Amino acid sequence: MIKSKSQQNSRQSSKAYLNEVFGKLSTRVSATPSEKTRLLRRFSLGALLALSLMLPGCGSGSSSAFVFEITIENISTMETFTAADGTPSVVAFSSGVFAVHKTMAPIFTLGEVARQNGLEAFAEDADLSTLLQTLGFQEGLSLIGFFDSSVALVPNPENPDELIPPASPVQTPLVPGEKYRFLLSASSDESKASILLQFLQSNDVFISTPPDGIPLFDAPGVPRSGDITGLFSYYDAGTEVNEAPGLGENQTVRQAEPNTGADEGGVVRTLDDGFTYPSLPASIRVIITPVGEFDN
Repeated sequence: MIKSKSQQNSRQSSKAYLNEVFGKLSTRVSATPSEKTRLLRRFSLGALLALSLMLPGCGSGSSSAFVFEITIENISTMETFTAADGTPSVVAFSSGVFAVHKTMAPIFTLGEVARQNGLEAFAEDADLSTLLQTLGFQEGLSLIGFFDSSVALVPNPENPDELIPPASPVQTPLVPGEKYRFLLSASSDESKASILLQFLQSNDVFISTPPDGIPLFDAPGVPRSGDITGLFSYYDAGTEVNEAPGLGENQTVRQAEPNTGADEGGVVRTLDDGFTYPSLPASIRVIITPVGEFDN
């Protein structure tokens, strides 16, 4: 697990961020119920995806793209998860990464060693920087991006009918009662989305859509809509030996410094380490909502 100096500095920054905000239930600005109407009226596709990277040469050639809103809400309570020692434990997840693609398994493959694409740093330390960088050079992806509390647009104080990025975004992990909201686009009926978040009370566990992603259209011209929570699962990156969730001294929120813990030398797999983890249906709710079609 030898890392370059830049990778170590990146992990240090992630750790400082987590130390500062973990466990704080901050108040986030919520958009009004008419948000979708204002989005459709005020924003072009480029503005909607300002925190994403549209990758050249990967589109379908279509002059338009369909935009979806994804909402990930932490619905857990302090009764949702009890650690092995009987202590109630906060269920919290990191900021996440998404990719829109047609390819198979763009980020990880079950039964194989974690790729040298930043997945290890993400799964162990909630550091998404390297993963985003490598995805930016990967073929077969049409859109990549990240999401956290700073992604949500808020009403402009000078013009309430206009949505703008917040002046002072509140950056926190996804803790109970909070939600992440972000937008992604797809210009092909064959497009799929991969979405990942790290489970902060773990050594190298993340939650994700299946390795091949989820289809964004139920049928040609029919955008996906509704609750997709059941399509997410826990995955083990296989890079660090697991400790009991919520208790391990080498877990993301308790480790003395990034990149600690014993090397596992394993493979990426569906989580099966024998420990008890919080139920995902009792912890998160993920909703996909079609927003509308926009000209590229």
